[in-house]
Amino acid sequence: MSNIRNLSYELYKRDWINSHMTKEMELDSMRDYALDQLEQPKYNQGYKSFEEWTEDNGYSKGELYVCFDEFCRAEYLDETYMESLLDNTELIEAYKKDLSVRNLWLEFGDVPMDPETECIEEEWNDFPAGTHREEIWIWFEETFNISVAMDLM
Repeated sequence: MSNIRNLSYELYKRDWINSHMTKEMELDSMRDYALDQLEQPKYNQGYKSFEEWTEDNGYSKGELYVCFDEFCRAEYLDETYMESLLDNTELIEAYKKDLSVRNLWLEFGDVPMDPETECIEEEWNDFPAGTHREEIWIWFEETFNISVAMDLM
């Protein structure tokens, strides 16, 4: 699931660059990167890539797209924007599936749970009260082919 988020973020960054930068501004930033690389002592190889450099320095005037976490909390939740960005039926379906799984996970987070037993205290999504949280985590992983730790936390 996180794969669609990562792919969406890469598309978002390109979209941000295209809408905020002129070709000349982007070239100016690349020149600044090149000059910075030339000024580095031989023992310090500087930044490995232009992208790493811009993530620290921004483009001209210090502007830069938002980080991945901020993207996931804002732009990624804007379905209209995301559908126009993805502009492909298969990608949009993967995106909507990811959103529905994340929403189901958030709903699960609102279910009262006994902190000592880690069992839910009321029925949720066909799981009876008293079901251990780990059983529900396993259900998420098997049903949606995800990793709870990597994709939902």
